[in-house]
Amino acid sequence: MGIYDMPATIDYILKQTKHNQLHYIGHSMGTCIFFVMCSMLPEYNNKIRVQISLAPVAYVHHMTSMLNGLVPYANQIQKATNWISKGAFLPKNAASKIVNKYLCGEDASNSELCKKYIVFKIFGEDSVQFDMKLLPIILAHNPAGTSVKTLIHFAQEVKTKQFQQFDYGPEVNTNIYNCSYPPKYNLNNVITPIAFYYAKNDILADSQ
Repeated sequence: MGIYDMPATIDYILKQTKHNQLHYIGHSMGTCIFFVMCSMLPEYNNKIRVQISLAPVAYVHHMTSMLNGLVPYANQIQKATNWISKGAFLPKNAASKIVNKYLCGEDASNSELCKKYIVFKIFGEDSVQFDMKLLPIILAHNPAGTSVKTLIHFAQEVKTKQFQQFDYGPEVNTNIYNCSYPPKYNLNNVITPIAFYYAKNDILADSQ
């Protein structure tokens, strides 16, 4: 996404608007994509006037979300999703809609449990700012699914405590990267002005 999708999107926008630069607002994984793009394709720094990072993510080993519990089972999850959903992780389908409706829907009797033991355990707790009435709206769009390869990539970075490219194993790594291990993303290449916005109780995008 950082090497192909986002550069193509930026080039398309600049071409259509006839501008030389744009403002980039990224949230969570959207910030990670930006860091990958500008580290691997540093010429894109010149195409972005300023980057706004909301809940920025790069190094993820400080994360305390219950999603950390999936890390040891990443390979098993990959095999299961390849078989069940052809490599899609948490896709939007009939099963997810049923779970959302009866477990976390506004009228669900256990919606408080959903808030406390699912939402807060994944993203972080903030009872004052959390509006339960918005939960059905949020769940109407999420989870929207991603590739299991993305999940595996994040799991690798949690284990290695590095912000690095995908680890295919020594043999394939050598063919792709000309070395047996995945190279680290060079964040020194990222020279775009950046504004970071994060919350102290965000357990996915830790301030560290």
